[in-house]
Amino acid sequence: NRFYLFSGLIFCGDCGNRMVGRTNKNSGTVNYNCPKYHEKRGCNNGIFISEKKVEAYIIETMDSKLQEAKFEIEKINNNVDNSTVKNQISTIKRKMSKLKDLYLNDLITLEEYKHDQASMTEEVEKLEKSIAMPKTDNIEKIESLLAEDWNESYEHLSREEKRNAWRILVSKIIINPDRSISYT
Repeated sequence: NRFYLFSGLIFCGDCGNRMVGRTNKNSGTVNYNCPKYHEKRGCNNGIFISEKKVEAYIIETMDSKLQEAKFEIEKINNNVDNSTVKNQISTIKRKMSKLKDLYLNDLITLEEYKHDQASMTEEVEKLEKSIAMPKTDNIEKIESLLAEDWNESYEHLSREEKRNAWRILVSKIIINPDRSISYT
């Protein structure tokens, strides 16, 4: 049985489809790619990206992501007004609707539309998460992870345990056509 570390977590930065893992029969390395690109169904992201590269990037940047999460939780704990956040979400959604109108009326290109739409969608997702985030439980877990040398512990996990750990720490990984990686 193969365990792909990021199965179900990796998405194409061009079309938004889930990327699939494939094992190279000769080398045994795991790579992810967008099936829509290879089926020629409207995707321009022909990237094959190694699982090791994705794993190394996330490990390298996880501490700063945990610090960001801690900051966001502290902000919520300091009674950030949820109604203000909801108003921000409504404002962004109205802008998204206007953006669509601009595209439909040929006032902006498809590329401009996709770029701005993705940016606004990401901002709405962040804001929605800030409303839904539990207040104090997560901050203790994050502080514990930051205090420990979690990288060292991670290296001793089996592939299945690593996959389970990523499912807890990461909700979505995006692989862009320029090979850049982002995650939440």
